[in-house]
Amino acid sequence: MNHATVSFVIPVRDGAAYLRESIESALQQSVPPLEVIVVDDGSTDTSAEIAESFGAPVRCERRGQAGQSAARNHGVSVARGEFVAFLDADDVAHADRLEKQLRCFAERPELQFCDAYTRNFWSPEIPEAERGANARETFTHGDAAKPRMIITWLARRGLFQRLGGFDEGRSLGEDTEWLQRVDRSDVPRHTLEEVLASRRLHHGNLTRRCYQEYLRGIVRDTKQRLDRARSATPTTSCVIPVFNGEQYIGAALESALAQSTPLGEIIVIDDGSTDDTGRVVAQFSGQVTYVRQENAGVSAARNRGVRESRGDFICFLDADDRYGVDKVRDQLTCLAADETREFSDGYTEYFWSEELSEAQRNADARYAHSFWKDQVAGHISTWMVRRRVFDRIGWFDETLRFSEDTDWLLRFKDGGGEVTTLSQCLSYRRLHPDNVTASHRQEQVRGLGIVFKRSRDRRQGAQR
Repeated sequence: MNHATVSFVIPVRDGAAYLRESIESALQQSVPPLEVIVVDDGSTDTSAEIAESFGAPVRCERRGQAGQSAARNHGVSVARGEFVAFLDADDVAHADRLEKQLRCFAERPELQFCDAYTRNFWSPEIPEAERGANARETFTHGDAAKPRMIITWLARRGLFQRLGGFDEGRSLGEDTEWLQRVDRSDVPRHTLEEVLASRRLHHGNLTRRCYQEYLRGIVRDTKQRLDRARSATPTTSCVIPVFNGEQYIGAALESALAQSTPLGEIIVIDDGSTDDTGRVVAQFSGQVTYVRQENAGVSAARNRGVRESRGDFICFLDADDRYGVDKVRDQLTCLAADETREFSDGYTEYFWSEELSEAQRNADARYAHSFWKDQVAGHISTWMVRRRVFDRIGWFDETLRFSEDTDWLLRFKDGGGEVTTLSQCLSYRRLHPDNVTASHRQEQVRGLGIVFKRSRDRRQGAQR
């Protein structure tokens, strides 16, 4: 793939503090771009002068203030590359971003759009005391890698002629709305499951200055997506049980909401949490259903979620894990193609939670074991099950504190059920000190012994 076919578009308004670093990250790509187009949206600081100081291949387009959507649209309209890449004026592209994304297009010539994951970083001038100080920061500014943000987008320029430009009537959320157009179309696309850009957190972030407007836009767009999803068949429900999960539940919900084929509903069952889980989930009000119950265990929480759900298909997600972006799409395609298929799972990839130092990982017995470095099939966060199966097999066993998912799966298989396992990675499981596999290892082993004995007894009884 000729590297001279990519145009970077960077909109900026009064972004002098960070613009130089952003431009440099675009220029320092291992596969250099054809041009870097900085669209100055009526800045009153020295942003335009900074852009112009670089010379070719950077060019600055000065315009009167018309908003970020108009600035991006102008950048696309004057771009000369076959591909358009986006970057915000306060963010940083990783040096291998274009190389990896262009390789995808070379390997799959039919592709029209490619994105990847982004990770936040705090700008050095932000005091430590201000970082992650409240639930809002956990939601919008957490450490977990986030998929599909515009600063990782690489699209064929012709795609904008087909789908139209960014909605200039929106001051926030224009990128989300445009991405939904991609998802509703039949555009071949791909999400690279790795971090290719870094998003700077600072006092000027739009999600800080216009937080309520930002939330209202998300609620409006998500409602539209859910309305479309509910009007089509089949529908899907995602059940997320949680107990004291304030640290990770936000990232889990973001991954569920980012599905390329939207979920019909997302149901969080709070199993009597004593931390700020409820406050974090409240940030997603209008996008998820939140149900709180007295602490009764994960089996009871999952059962409650299934009872509350309305979908034709049921998915599960643990509160410290996250979905791959095409999880729902791939499984619906599989199950909807054959009415006799009732259960699909896939592969899970493990990742170490971001807050753990290298020393903490080395001290964990799982670190050196190859199992935790491989993709593994069958984890409950990869399940998609037809609702009718619960009518036949029954609920999760609420007397089991561990291995309740394995028990349910064995009952399904012992009853003649077949699992269709997809070859791709569908979910990502977070490794941290509070995982059951780390904090209750012996109890988990005993639980597995109990459920496998039950399965053996059932099969032997069926043979008599």
